Amino acid sequence: MRIVRLITIVVLLSTALSARAEVKKEENTKVQLAGMLGKMMGMFGGKAADEGLRSVVALKGDRKLTRSGDTGDLVDLAEEKVYQINFKDKSYKVVTFEQMRQQMREAQEKMAKEMEKMKDEPEAAQPTSPQQPNNIEFEYDLKESGQTKTIVGLPAREMVMTISMHEKGKKIEDTGGMALVSKIWLTPKLPGSDEIMDFDLRFYQKLASAIDLRQMQQMAAVMASNPMMGDMMKKFAEEGKKLDGTAVLTVTTFEGVQSKEQMAEAAKQQQKSQDTNLDIPAGGNKKSIAGGIFGGLARKAIQKKAEEKAADGAAPSTPGHTTIMTTTNELLSISTSVTEADVALPVGFKEKK
Repeated sequence: MRIVRLITIVVLLSTALSARAEVKKEENTKVQLAGMLGKMMGMFGGKAADEGLRSVVALKGDRKLTRSGDTGDLVDLAEEKVYQINFKDKSYKVVTFEQMRQQMREAQEKMAKEMEKMKDEPEAAQPTSPQQPNNIEFEYDLKESGQTKTIVGLPAREMVMTISMHEKGKKIEDTGGMALVSKIWLTPKLPGSDEIMDFDLRFYQKLASAIDLRQMQQMAAVMASNPMMGDMMKKFAEEGKKLDGTAVLTVTTFEGVQSKEQMAEAAKQQQKSQDTNLDIPAGGNKKSIAGGIFGGLARKAIQKKAEEKAADGAAPSTPGHTTIMTTTNELLSISTSVTEADVALPVGFKEKK
């Protein structure tokens, strides 16, 4: 959903929006990493790693306060200030919109200088890659899955959004690549669900002056050199109309996809490993027998794990797809009743210079 929000902001940046709004929502976001990183996150991430991180967004008029754990940001459009709040030590720091614009301009200038340096470097010194950006293709798909269920007491339908990256002119199953799959559960639109998006658009409008004409020309040149990017943004805008409703649950998975050759090689290695473990010749020695025993135990453990997943209702993984990261965002509550205190600096907090 963050990708959809970002594209929508870019497309609608020039839209006139309502200045008055009130909404308060609470949601929970959980991030799960695969492999060793996931294990380390589980060991050191504490409660947030197991249960996710709760965040509260309160919006009233020109002010929006977002809090996650011990930190929060209070954005004031009228004052053109962002108050970065530390709830743990009861302090805050003020950053003006002009300071943010200046930081954006400095970043643009630094990037422009780096690009100029790269142009002056000898061609042989510049890094080369067999997989150049102009040989990469993105595909976008958004469709109804036909699945429905009740979430937080509301009827919801599932939309599946898929963004894949692979070699241009070929299928991802043939060349391998990356895929992002979002399963978005939508309910009929809830009151107040659009106001936060509207506020964010107004915020980005305030900062847009930091993007100078040269930067816009550079962006136009990139779009012209890669028409596929423009086509994809246009498709995002068109297909995004299908997301008519309020997302109450979004599960996004980032996957690595193996090519057919990689899958065949992996299957070959797996078979070879199984044959080695199960090879018990007539009158075989203890070592080979032990290998067979452990191989059998391993197979039983894998089978048991698969049965447990099936019992939990977990969908089997797609062959050749390896999960890298999964994020789950769940809407816990939403209302249009907001007080002045909900969007104010907490009493007694001190400013840090």
